[in-house]
Amino acid sequence: MKTIFAFALIFLLVLCFQLELIPQSFTASHNKSLVDSLAHKMNSNNALIGIGSDSVSQGGAALYWAYIYESSPGNNFGTYYFHTTIDSAVYDSSSKLILVGSAIFTEPWIDSDSALALAEQQGGQSFRINNPFYKIKAALGEPVVPYATPRWYITYVSFDNPDSIFSVNLDAANNRNINSIIPVDNTGLKNFMLYQNFPNPFNPTTIINYSIPKSGLVTIIIYDIHGREIKKLVNEEKSAGNYSLRFSGANLSSGIYFYRMQSGSFVETKKLILLK
Repeated sequence: MKTIFAFALIFLLVLCFQLELIPQSFTASHNKSLVDSLAHKMNSNNALIGIGSDSVSQGGAALYWAYIYESSPGNNFGTYYFHTTIDSAVYDSSSKLILVGSAIFTEPWIDSDSALALAEQQGGQSFRINNPFYKIKAALGEPVVPYATPRWYITYVSFDNPDSIFSVNLDAANNRNINSIIPVDNTGLKNFMLYQNFPNPFNPTTIINYSIPKSGLVTIIIYDIHGREIKKLVNEEKSAGNYSLRFSGANLSSGIYFYRMQSGSFVETKKLILLK
């Protein structure tokens, strides 16, 4: 009995040791205060201009994030890179991570998990279904435009087909605003997809995205809660590809509505909520 207990104890100790060695993922904001402290010790004029990683998971966390700081001109001007893992940060003079933006951040900004959730809704999930071997890159930066808000640049890249890329540009200060969507290469589409409208609830306009893997007649119709047709948004032949349309409820009353897409044997219905 003592021998069994001893082996069990050893097993638990080994397991705990192994768990400690497993890298842990974390969101982009997790280490911000830690890196802020380190950056300001190196140069009190340092200001955050970007965060990025090319190993982001579906949940919006990564095994590492690189934080980029810049000191203001006239104050020992320079760029500082910090490579971070869970609860640790080190200065990395060799890193050359380049972000889209290079202006000082404004607060607040949504974290990487929220940004990835939005990217998934807008087509990221479909990309992963059609491209099982992929990686996700994410960069948070602020365009060099006066008073511009920080933006998330989320990019899905297929390992099998480097030309198959899906990218979403999100307003990082307002998770109800999508700046632009660059659709995935149409040749990679394998499934019909009707995405949840965004934003939802909405007032008075919302965006509905959908994808079709082959040409055919597509109909998308808005219904009220009683099943009465409100508006026919699409009723035409469409080529294979990704599509986006804007629906306005300006002339409708607040309430629950439904939108239904049909193309061939594919039929799907989703709920949208208008709040005025």
